[in-house]
Amino acid sequence: MRIRRRIATTVTSVALATGGLLAGGASPAAAASCTPWSDDNTIGVTCTGFSGEFRVSAACNDGVKKYGLWVSPGKWSYAYCSGHKGWSSANQQFR
Repeated sequence: MRIRRRIATTVTSVALATGGLLAGGASPAAAASCTPWSDDNTIGVTCTGFSGEFRVSAACNDGVKKYGLWVSPGKWSYAYCSGHKGWSSANQQFR
């Protein structure tokens, strides 16, 4: 149940981030479709449907921010909060 709640939060974050960028006009995130995966310490995301790169950003439970690698569409980006009491929220960054 805890993982499902976190994934739902991540999907909501993706929708909010994408919606905000859609309002701004030309953004690689405008056409992005992202799928998250997570466990208690790790969040991974893959995105497709755009050109450019993306990465996942996670807020760890102890206040530390962690970032995945910049990757191309169809690849997975992972942020690790192991040793930081797990993660509490996440979103994607596009460039």
